[in-house]
Amino acid sequence: MVVGAGGMGRAIASMCAQDADEAGRPRWRVLGFIDEDRRLHGSRVGGLPVLGGLAAVDRYPWADLVISICHVEYQGARRRIVEALGLPPHRYPAIVHRTAVIDPSCSIGHGTVVMPMVCVLPGVTIGDHVIVRPHTMMAADVVVHDYATVAAQVFLGRHAVVEENAYVGAGAKVREYAAVGPWSVVGMGSLVLGHVPRG
Repeated sequence: MVVGAGGMGRAIASMCAQDADEAGRPRWRVLGFIDEDRRLHGSRVGGLPVLGGLAAVDRYPWADLVISICHVEYQGARRRIVEALGLPPHRYPAIVHRTAVIDPSCSIGHGTVVMPMVCVLPGVTIGDHVIVRPHTMMAADVVVHDYATVAAQVFLGRHAVVEENAYVGAGAKVREYAAVGPWSVVGMGSLVLGHVPRG
């Protein structure tokens, strides 16, 4: 189930629906969306049903979840949803697009989404419930903490750090050893040469 029936939710659902193993067997069967907007309940979005709000998750105890909400205006929403649901980590698989290039030495946490054409070099650590959007490049030894969002076409230099709940906007470049502080926002197209403070 995909939590959030917006644009990113539809993109993740489509990504999962197209994902297959080496033998061509589908890896996922997308049940539908979970969304708190009551106007959507019982409708279909992108061909999939909206199953209800967060309370509906209890009806599907066997199902995995991924939380798609990543707009800068909803910073912190993924953390709030995980805490509200109180589910064990194994219910949140990592979703990695087949075109992403991830060095085997890297670590990717529960519920993290890595979208198409992302390149992750050796020694990178990506925490839980992170969203990495398309065409992002992470140099060696980067650390992206839990609940961070890395938008499309971002470059993170070697040993760069993106702290918890931070948001790095599309096309931004973060210099090696620079840090984006927790709960901070780096605007699209920015060049980060040093430490961005918390908030």
